[in-house]
Amino acid sequence: MNAVTELAASGPLLLAAGLSLLAGAISFASPCVVPLVPGYLAYLAALVGADAPAVSTGEGRKKGRLAVVGAAALFVLGFTVVFAASVGGLVWLADVLWVNEELFQRIGGVVIIAMAFVFLGFFPALQRDARIH
Repeated sequence: MNAVTELAASGPLLLAAGLSLLAGAISFASPCVVPLVPGYLAYLAALVGADAPAVSTGEGRKKGRLAVVGAAALFVLGFTVVFAASVGGLVWLADVLWVNEELFQRIGGVVIIAMAFVFLGFFPALQRDARIH
């Protein structure tokens, strides 16, 4: 393991959070992402195409920026909620599977044995072939 990874894994939480923030900023600044930002911000603010107001100064520009920031914040909040719910659901499912591991192993064994009997032809009803012509 390299030194930065070791420091982030075993060091203070604040340092790990700072390193994570720095890594996110570096990945955000990649040439693949930065050119997309103005388009996303314009889309979030509903200022695309004919709907976009003429360039203005003063109060109109301030309102436009607040609209962009508000829309971006709501977008990030929505994405965060969906991501957190997905991860929480997967953690719950993994917990359920882990607790019932022995039961699922036994059920899987029974299913494999049953499929072997079907494959060997002990259940002729399951050997039929039905096709729609």
